[in-house]
Amino acid sequence: TSLFLEHNLKMREEIAQSTAQFLERQAKKFKEDVARLEERLAAFKQQHITELPELMKVNFETERQLRHEIEAIDDQIKAVRERKIYLEGQLATISPNVPLTDRQTGLPTDPVQRLKALKIQAMSLEASLSSKHPDVVKLNKEIEILEGQVKASKDRKVLQEMLELKRSELKQLLSKVTKKHPDVVRLEEEIKSLEEKLAKLPKDERMELAEDEPTNPAYINLKTQIKSAELELEGLRKKRQEFEKKWQEYVKRLEKMPEVERQYNDLMRDYEIATGKYREIMAKLTEAKQGELLEKTQAGERFTVIDSPQIPERPVKPNRPVIALIGFILGLGVGVGMAAIVESMDTTIRVPKDIKKVTGIPVLATIANVKNVKRG
Repeated sequence: TSLFLEHNLKMREEIAQSTAQFLERQAKKFKEDVARLEERLAAFKQQHITELPELMKVNFETERQLRHEIEAIDDQIKAVRERKIYLEGQLATISPNVPLTDRQTGLPTDPVQRLKALKIQAMSLEASLSSKHPDVVKLNKEIEILEGQVKASKDRKVLQEMLELKRSELKQLLSKVTKKHPDVVRLEEEIKSLEEKLAKLPKDERMELAEDEPTNPAYINLKTQIKSAELELEGLRKKRQEFEKKWQEYVKRLEKMPEVERQYNDLMRDYEIATGKYREIMAKLTEAKQGELLEKTQAGERFTVIDSPQIPERPVKPNRPVIALIGFILGLGVGVGMAAIVESMDTTIRVPKDIKKVTGIPVLATIANVKNVKRG
């Protein structure tokens, strides 16, 4: 009994250990699978951080708001354009300058207008005075100075236009060739020459003011409003471009979201399956370790003697009465069987029925056996 118990305990302990080791390997494998899926999920979320299924409602709402903002900006752009067109129409009917006069001389302050007025005045004086009269000489001298200023202003304007043109040509050329190219060197020399000529020309602030800056307040006001409208249009266009760009981003997100949701659900399903298997195997491993501990401490082995063994009073085997009974039954069966076999093999005709059995023909009549009686 003790040998059996020891062997049984050893076998059970080995089985418990092998089961625990197998479950540990499986648990390690499932844990690695879970960790790998967690990394894939984290990378997927990082890659599609704005396209996850839980952001579907937010993306839809944001896309709708951006679309409404773009429509509102389009309405504003349309209104500003109409206002700008109206202002430009008003501006076309107004002269940029108003004739300003000098309080002392009563002549226009605009050099061109002043030159015209002085020439008219000189013609009037020459009609009544000689050409050598001091007033006529003074007036002609002033006319000569003004003509030089007007001519210089025109020359300055021409030189400035030529300078801008050459600079533009140089900029375009530098985008194609190097600075050492002959054409580049030639243009740089021409630009330098124009700058020197422009610097040598006399500068008259009144002439520049008369040519470049309008003096009519109504004209200036309309010009300012048009400039403001242009700036407003530019700001609205930039704003619309920004909203358009954002709106396109959200449209692309919404287009990608069904595929992203499918991939995300696949990953989540694999992750849930892996975690479920890991929990299940860990529960089994815990049970196996507990069983292994019980086997090692023999706490799971409990044998109780219910009835002590007794020595038999007589031999159990062989049971002679049973053997005799079985022999009698077998002998009887064999005898009956042999008699039946002999009877079936006997073909002797003893009675009329035997004839029918052998020939298959019914018996019509029988003749009795007549024995001869000897007469004495």
